Amino acid sequence: MGSAHYKPVYWFVFLVGMIGAAFGVVELRAEMAVFGLIVASTSGLLLLRIRAEALGRLDGLDHLEARGRAMVGTLTAPRV
Repeated sequence: MGSAHYKPVYWFVFLVGMIGAAFGVVELRAEMAVFGLIVASTSGLLLLRIRAEALGRLDGLDHLEARGRAMVGTLTAPRV
């Protein structure tokens, strides 16, 4: 996927989001705190995805995307 090249950028954005959230809490500005937490959590999730890709933990989940799910309560009869 090539997202490992952006790892330092994601770390920087994570730290900026955490610092922004801290300033928002200190200055009692809810908008700044919420925005900082959203930015930090989004970049944190991207960092976790990079870690999972590096450890090979996402390789076994490829079959879930390709397989369709059957609707609950439907009957599948063999076609003649």
